[in-house]
Amino acid sequence: MINLLYESLPDTITVDGKDYLINTDYKYWIELSDALNNPNVDNEYLANVLMGLFADEIPKFSNNVFLSIMDFFNGNVRDSKGNGKDEKKTKKVYDFKIDAEYFISAFLIQYNINLFEDDLHWWKFLALFNALDKCELTERIHYRSVDLSTIKDKDERKRIRKIQNELKLDDYMLSDEDIGGALW
Repeated sequence: MINLLYESLPDTITVDGKDYLINTDYKYWIELSDALNNPNVDNEYLANVLMGLFADEIPKFSNNVFLSIMDFFNGNVRDSKGNGKDEKKTKKVYDFKIDAEYFISAFLIQYNINLFEDDLHWWKFLALFNALDKCELTERIHYRSVDLSTIKDKDERKRIRKIQNELKLDDYMLSDEDIGGALW
C-alpha cells in the first residue's frame, strides 16, 4: 500500500519479479470491470481487454498475471495485515455502464473533472470516487446497499424495498474459470 499523498502512483504491475508497463487511465479499468460483469462477454473480447491493459510488453498469461491485474484493479486497498482487498462476495451497489451519467455528473460537479476529456490514473479515480459528497450517484449506491433486515419500521422498509427494486443491479461476475477460458 502506498501513501497517495506523497508517493508516485504506479504505472507497472509486477509478475514473477518482472515489471510490466500498464495503461493506468481509468477508462481501461472501467472497460475491464464492464467485461468482468458481463455474463455474455465474448472470450476474444475479454482477452483483448486484458491485453489492452499492457502498454508495452504483454506477459504470457498465467494465474499470477491475472492476480497482479486484479491487485491493481482493486486499487490501493490493503487491510491492517497488508493483504489485498477481500475477495468475498459483496452486493453490487454500482455499475459503471448503468450509472455512467451519474459518475460523469458527480466528477464534473464536485471536482470539475470532465470524464469525457480528462485522463485520470485509475487509483486517483477510485480515491475521488470513494470521497464523493452526497449526490445522485452516492444516493443510488446508498439505497442499493441498505440491508432491509436492519429496518424495523414496516413502512420505511417497504419504501426502501421499492427504491431498491427500481435501482436493482445484476450481481453477475465472471468466474475465474470463465476468465481462464478466455486467456488459456
